[in-house]
Amino acid sequence: MVNVLILADEDHIRESLKELVSTNPLVSKIFDVSSTSEAVNIAEKRSFDIALIYIELEAEEGLDGIYIAKIMQKLNPKTYIVFLLGYPQYTIDSFQVTPDDFILKPFIRERIKEIISTLATKVVMKGENLLKSSYRIRLKMGNEILFLKPNDVIFIERQGKTTLIHTKESIYKIDKLLIELEKVLPANFVRVHRSFIINIDKIKRVKEVSRRSYEIDFYGYTKTAQMSRYKFEEYKDIFSNFQE
Repeated sequence: MVNVLILADEDHIRESLKELVSTNPLVSKIFDVSSTSEAVNIAEKRSFDIALIYIELEAEEGLDGIYIAKIMQKLNPKTYIVFLLGYPQYTIDSFQVTPDDFILKPFIRERIKEIISTLATKVVMKGENLLKSSYRIRLKMGNEILFLKPNDVIFIERQGKTTLIHTKESIYKIDKLLIELEKVLPANFVRVHRSFIINIDKIKRVKEVSRRSYEIDFYGYTKTAQMSRYKFEEYKDIFSNFQE
């Protein structure tokens, strides 16, 4: 889930932000602080996925909102930074840090909720993709068990009651359904047909073979996969780049 830091020295701003952020179901923890020294102290102890920083803070020992953002990005480059600005001229200064977004006064509730929703979704999706990238396909080979890295897979095919995993080295048989594999494979795997899941990083070309179907060729591999027209239209932005 998503951790959010709110830094604002005005109580009413901080409380309003906390209330709005708490409405997002993806947010699990909210830490609100009123001073730059508090922000530095807490940022050194834990990482945050999103930081809402009010630019016009009363600087403590030269530490203002922009400086705090720099520290946070140094401690955790993956933190999404959102600046809250009272006046347009501050936007120029804010880009010293390259924030992921900024909000100008008057702070509109729906705008804040939209930004939090977008960034929180990105955080969760990154986490899911990280988990999927560490996934290994378990293959039982006689008395041995082989754990296959997804990136070694060219495509996966369903033939009757058997699922075939195509790699450059071999074709492996497993008893999992394609729908089960879809849920755990990383984002570079796409279901293109009721009988095929492909690794888009391995595609060489896509050929239209009839009004209703396409054939997919892969680098360094002679076997091909089939794709339906429906799936081609669904992923047209990807597959049109590989058409002859």
